[in-house]
Amino acid sequence: MLYHFLRFWVRLALRVFYKKIQVRNAQFLKTPSPVIVVSNHPNTLMDPLIVASLFPQALFFLANASLFRGKWKNKLLAILGLIPIYRKQDVRNASQKPDNKAIFAKCYEYLGKGASILIFPEGTSFVERRLREIKTGTARMALGAEAEHDFNLGLSIVSLGINYSHPTDFRSEVFVSIGEPIQTQDFAELFEQKETEAVEKLTEKIRQTLEKNMIITKDQEEDGIVSQLEHIYQPYIAQKLGLSEKNLEEKFDLTRKLIEALRFFEENENIKTQTLKEKLKEYTTDLAKAGLRDDLLGNSQKPNTLLLVFWAFLLFLGVPFFLYGFVNNYIPYKLPFQIAKRMTSDIEFWAGIMMLSGLVLFIVFYTFQIGLFYYFFEPLPTLLYALSLPISGFFALFYVKKAQNCLDQNRLRKLWRQNPDFVQNLVRIRQEILDELENFRKKV
Repeated sequence: MLYHFLRFWVRLALRVFYKKIQVRNAQFLKTPSPVIVVSNHPNTLMDPLIVASLFPQALFFLANASLFRGKWKNKLLAILGLIPIYRKQDVRNASQKPDNKAIFAKCYEYLGKGASILIFPEGTSFVERRLREIKTGTARMALGAEAEHDFNLGLSIVSLGINYSHPTDFRSEVFVSIGEPIQTQDFAELFEQKETEAVEKLTEKIRQTLEKNMIITKDQEEDGIVSQLEHIYQPYIAQKLGLSEKNLEEKFDLTRKLIEALRFFEENENIKTQTLKEKLKEYTTDLAKAGLRDDLLGNSQKPNTLLLVFWAFLLFLGVPFFLYGFVNNYIPYKLPFQIAKRMTSDIEFWAGIMMLSGLVLFIVFYTFQIGLFYYFFEPLPTLLYALSLPISGFFALFYVKKAQNCLDQNRLRKLWRQNPDFVQNLVRIRQEILDELENFRKKV
């Protein structure tokens, strides 16, 4: 009961925190239980919340034993469906190996009753677009549970790739790609003959399925290059091919193809690839020095002065509405980020802390504000005031974004007037990068 109550609020908080959460192959969320759900783990607290919000049934969670410290904390985590799993670092005596036999037995019991368990098989969480080594525990648990039921349990393994546009940012986007369920029964014959080999093959199958549903870069350097190319090339190719920039599935597929093309040409035409990287570095460095964004140069034209004046006039008219939204929402909007920074320096925790603390703070502040308003006014004005709070908050965010865009456009307009050669050179390099990428695309 508590799980479903909390999940309602988590779903609401996720809808507010993220601009969009899009799911591919959502039909696999209805895979009949028992199910082991596996996922990559780039965003420590957010990943389990997102997964739990998507599945219709309640999930049990395998979590690090380090969380289970304190009698009341243990009881609460157990009510929420968390099951402790011990790693080497969770054992006090370094010479001892972690003993998870009792935990596996508990999981076998849950799965035997048709439950669903969420596991992050990497075992650790890092904000990066990579898949770390997959531990064999998931495969051993799945095969062990099936073996206890003579491989008649019908256990499936559902793999989710969680892909964040910006893992720690408010109003960013999330694309969840779900792989076709793996049937544990398919490994029955091999398990009976060679148990270790069956575990290894199932682990490899899980790894392959996860990789197919993730954006994976090989290192930090490649990730930086791919991120830059996403900003420059994706809008261009989306327009050229008639794709929607708002469709996260299409953006996901484009990025995977971009990585594939980049690696192909690194191996086959390394000189051209290095030239592209140098141009990209020059372009992004000059952009940063000028304080510009790539999308401002997308049409290769000077900003329309009349249009800028028109937007400035609209922004001027919107100042009272912005101030209303700012005053009523600033404290609960700003505090979660400060709380996250003070609680931990590990950015993998920030988004989850920000969302959960923000949910509590907005409820507390809105309740106080509405109660105070009601003390002085009648019920109808109070109702209108209550409805205006979230609306005005989102308007304030929209206003800031539009105001910043106008300032950026005006900065570009001044650059065109004061240093046209510099801007033209930026536009030229940008077009050369796009042309080179188009040549890559046509050759792959």
